[in-house]
Amino acid sequence: MLPLELDEQVLDHLQGQVRTLLACALVCKRWHPRCRQLLYRTVYLSNRHRLRLFYRSLSADVALHKFVESVS
Repeated sequence: MLPLELDEQVLDHLQGQVRTLLACALVCKRWHPRCRQLLYRTVYLSNRHRLRLFYRSLSADVALHKFVESVS
């Protein structure tokens, strides 16, 4: 097994690839926290539906807000 730091560096290269990060989050428990962080780093709210989903996510888990760096 690789050190977690190396796993995280590999996962960092997947930023922006939502489907791949979602799949990785399901593959390995160790990867889930980093994938979640990367998935919420940049949030695109292109319509009301996405805004509602984002609001629901933040309401369900208030810790998610700390991952958000950019909203557009």
